[in-house]
Amino acid sequence: MSITSLRNWSGVREIESGLSAILPVWFAVAALSFAHRPVFAQVLSITLNTNYWSMGTQYVGSVADTWYNAPGYFCVSNNGTLPARIFLGATNSTPSGWTLTNMAGANCFQFRYCLFFSQAPPIYLPLSLDEREIAHRLETNQAIRFDLEFRGPLATDNTNIEQTIDVSISAMEAE
Repeated sequence: MSITSLRNWSGVREIESGLSAILPVWFAVAALSFAHRPVFAQVLSITLNTNYWSMGTQYVGSVADTWYNAPGYFCVSNNGTLPARIFLGATNSTPSGWTLTNMAGANCFQFRYCLFFSQAPPIYLPLSLDEREIAHRLETNQAIRFDLEFRGPLATDNTNIEQTIDVSISAMEAE
């Protein structure tokens, strides 16, 4: 839009991403040009269908999983504009400090994940304190489903104490 011979003009103008600004202009004679330049943001964004799993009461050496209750219980979706790499990790328990390991033992537990591909029985892979890549390239508007399995300590010094284990999910831009 071009404006010539503008005197004592003020108005509201759209600026790039839909924001508005008041632009007071005082010119005796001027030639102004406004070009609207679209701005396309690149967004890395994932969502998880549920962020909580209560295993209920578990006994020493017990196993709990989401597979048999609802295969593909967890679903992570890429709702951004960039393809994403998806990572999954877990923590030691609190407040007792059970240790996350590859095999259950005394005061040690195992947490594993299984990608949902309709296979039965599920093939679980171990989680660790370091996040593991579970999807190398999740395209925009795609989702991946997974299940979790908990294998409790074979012996523990801390019974009848509710434990919390955090599972983290993260994303980074895929190449």
